[in-house]
Amino acid sequence: MAAAIVSYLVLGPLVFLAPLLPFRGIMQRNKSQLMSEVAVRLRRELEQIRKKVPEELISKDDEELIERLRKIGTVINDLPVWPFDIGTLRRFLTAYIIPVLIPITAASYAAVKVVAPAVEAILKFFFQQ
Repeated sequence: MAAAIVSYLVLGPLVFLAPLLPFRGIMQRNKSQLMSEVAVRLRRELEQIRKKVPEELISKDDEELIERLRKIGTVINDLPVWPFDIGTLRRFLTAYIIPVLIPITAASYAAVKVVAPAVEAILKFFFQQ
């Protein structure tokens, strides 16, 4: 029985996650590529601004461009790299673990109903005056 429960708890998540792993790799590569493109553009713009600094002030357009690139970088950085969200994972785990917990809880409750009178009798025996 214990082996079946362990197999269920190990194989289920593995069967759930294994098909998603290739998608995760693709999502990570895409995110990395997008970040690289933004970083190259930001580096190029900063280099141009750096060349202008000794001669003239940084323009408002330059500041806005740098700020836009930073915001884009932040949005890209926040992109998920797993092909599911926390809510989906939580629902999966809940639906997956409840069938295991119900029999365990029921067995524990039954054991308590059997053991409780015995414990009560022992306590009365030792603590009676």
